[in-house]
Amino acid sequence: MQVAEGSVPCSLVAMHILITCSDMSKKTGDASAFLRLIMSLVACAISMTCLGPLIRAIDGQPAWGTHPVEKLFYACKTLPEFFFGFVLLAFPGNACFWLYRQLLMSQRLLDLIEPPRVVDVRWRSQKHTKNDTRAAGGPSLPRLDLSNPKNVQGWAALRRVVYGRNFAPAVELKMQCYVTVTLFLFLVSSAANTLGSVSGSQSESLPADFVIVSVLRPTFLSIPIILQIFLAYKINRYAYSYAEALNAQSLKCTAAAASLPNVEGHWEECERPLRDAAGMLAAAAAEIESEAESRPMRVLFIKAEPAAASMIISIIMSIVALQIYGMRSLV
Repeated sequence: MQVAEGSVPCSLVAMHILITCSDMSKKTGDASAFLRLIMSLVACAISMTCLGPLIRAIDGQPAWGTHPVEKLFYACKTLPEFFFGFVLLAFPGNACFWLYRQLLMSQRLLDLIEPPRVVDVRWRSQKHTKNDTRAAGGPSLPRLDLSNPKNVQGWAALRRVVYGRNFAPAVELKMQCYVTVTLFLFLVSSAANTLGSVSGSQSESLPADFVIVSVLRPTFLSIPIILQIFLAYKINRYAYSYAEALNAQSLKCTAAAASLPNVEGHWEECERPLRDAAGMLAAAAAEIESEAESRPMRVLFIKAEPAAASMIISIIMSIVALQIYGMRSLV
């Protein structure tokens, strides 16, 4: 890639984007933000673990049972329940953090070819001065001159590496599997509790603490999953921003080539690079639009779009409604 100050290899630009968008140093505040994320997951897992004894105590029952065997049972299940809840919450939470980093990289790619059109929003927890370049996510890269065919070729190669599902596809597939298994376990558990609550008699109904925890678990899980959908949807929309910027630059190159004076020898020196750049820009834009339809970002192996969020919310709310219907015997 060639810029005003010289030229740099695409691999160096890619490493700069990866490092600045994944910086966990204390100066940017991302380290404390990540720590708060972990502490939030731990707090949620502890809350879900202690919710059962708390409900039993509010209901007037012994929080840890009456018989020694019952007390031993509740005590032994506390630690596995905490780790189980933490892991099942950490899977979708980690996927949110991963998608957030990809969102930053997508914005960096757009900054290389087009000036920012919106206010840059980043997850920082500390105040910084205007001269602190690391506070802005590291030193900014210069905008590329897309009238140079080498720059167009370099940016297209860079996008094929760090954008969307092209970046670490094995990790992306692992995230999809983790979140899908997590949601499946929660829904199966809630559905089994619902069937037991609905089909059982008054004397055989499930305990209140068991049913309430089963209602709250999918509700808590739905929050990071819905956040994943909207983050992935935002990443998908960047493809159309790329195509729009490249098409605009292609028209500029074509217009610049057409406005050159018809002087002998200008074709090889001036007009041909502009024509080549315009053709490469149009081809890159067409490739991006095609890939946006064929390989979009997915959550739960479903294309990330508002309709997917609506479907998941409907499924979870139906399970919760059945759980609440089964709690009629507890009232």
